[in-house]
Amino acid sequence: MRQELMAQDPFYTLHEVFMFSVCSERQFLNLVDTKLTKAINEAHDYGFDSLPTLNYLKEILYNHLNNNRHIASTIKKIEYTPWTQSPGGGDDLKHKHRNAEVLGYFEDLAEQSSILYYRCESAIAVLMNRISTISSQFMSTADV
Repeated sequence: MRQELMAQDPFYTLHEVFMFSVCSERQFLNLVDTKLTKAINEAHDYGFDSLPTLNYLKEILYNHLNNNRHIASTIKKIEYTPWTQSPGGGDDLKHKHRNAEVLGYFEDLAEQSSILYYRCESAIAVLMNRISTISSQFMSTADV
């Protein structure tokens, strides 16, 4: 890392940390995607035991969605602060490219989190409808 650039652009110093964070978050969301698929399949196959798992995954995804949106928003705001302004020249273009790259990754993570969150919400709604339908069928057969 170039010391003079680190002094002028703190975001340059943190670029590798952000990239590591992006990779970790992507891996985590892929794991949650796998667990969500498994929970949805179990809901269809075995009944209603997966509702607590789906609610838990929904809560986790909600937190990650908000965190990823917050980080993306913060990176956008950092672009306009005076302490991140490069002195100009070729380094300024690299600075903007680095920021745009990291911002794009976090926006993608927010989108992936959002998709998983709404998928989880949808699975919960379907499961709740099934519970309601079965409950009403049970009540109607009990009345007869």
